[in-house]
Amino acid sequence: MKMAYIQTKGNEMKNRKNKQRKYWKWIQTIAVLTAIVMVAVGTGFQHFVDESESKNITNNRNTLQAAGITILEPEDTTSADISLLTLAEEKSSQAAEDTSWEALEQKLQSSLNGYDGDWSLYIKDLANDRSISLNSHEMQAASLIKLYIMGAVYQQAEMGDLPLYENQISEELDQMITISDNESANELVRALEPESEFTDCLDKVNNYIAAAGFLDTEQINGIGDVSLWSGEGVNTTSVNDCGEFLESVYRKNMVSEEASNEMLELLLQQEVDYKIPESLPSDVKVANKTGETDDCENDCAIVYSDGGDYIICVMSEGWTSDEEAVTRIQDISRMVYQYFNP
Repeated sequence: MKMAYIQTKGNEMKNRKNKQRKYWKWIQTIAVLTAIVMVAVGTGFQHFVDESESKNITNNRNTLQAAGITILEPEDTTSADISLLTLAEEKSSQAAEDTSWEALEQKLQSSLNGYDGDWSLYIKDLANDRSISLNSHEMQAASLIKLYIMGAVYQQAEMGDLPLYENQISEELDQMITISDNESANELVRALEPESEFTDCLDKVNNYIAAAGFLDTEQINGIGDVSLWSGEGVNTTSVNDCGEFLESVYRKNMVSEEASNEMLELLLQQEVDYKIPESLPSDVKVANKTGETDDCENDCAIVYSDGGDYIICVMSEGWTSDEEAVTRIQDISRMVYQYFNP
């Protein structure tokens, strides 16, 4: 009887110890999961316990070890545990960035909604390959069409059909981009199809535009010279098309790497800088092209900032004040710059 009693008690103690082990393993599991969740929401594992709690945990650890219960020590943490914590931190950081990017989009949309006229906007975060496109559609290009004339000229030169450094071609490119000279733009269009009607020359520009995939862009008129107007409308483009053009230049795949470098250099020498560049610090490098008429104000740029390179394209028309429209473009430029450089 006595032996049976002792055996029964022994079994009870063994079962109790097993239950304790299971209990503390659950506690440890819950603690690890809690730590992961806290890291994921940005709390940080260092806030999981404070200094006084740490002392209590030390005392409890000694007590538990004396009872024969194994405690999971930091050195017991596997590489898988560390990877899981690191992944949680990365996900938390990415979620915060995404929220901030969405907040920027909402802020920009709210601004456009409050402006007089028709506005569209394109932003591209070049480092993270993400973009914001608001109300992009065909609009009056004005001198933004000169971006595509420049592309067509370099494409023709790349094919060997146009001597880039003869007959003042390079000088006309410089004048067309850096000071937005209209006569130089028309002469470059003519150079694409010498001794042909101007409309045939425009076909060369539009063939380049179509082949490059710019769906909202078309040149149907000469620039500034009413004798070269078709009477069928205006030259058009969109913020999305302009943004894609500038990104191809930035990534050096517009026509070719050499051509992209030369186009970028021309844009960096831009002298018409009273819109997007105006509200940026003077040491920020900007490659931009503007466009304006009596009833539209446009500007598109690559901005090289300490907080990250980005593309910004703004087009507007149908407003009642051109001065106010220019101020709006400056405000948008400042807002986007401050996002990248808080």
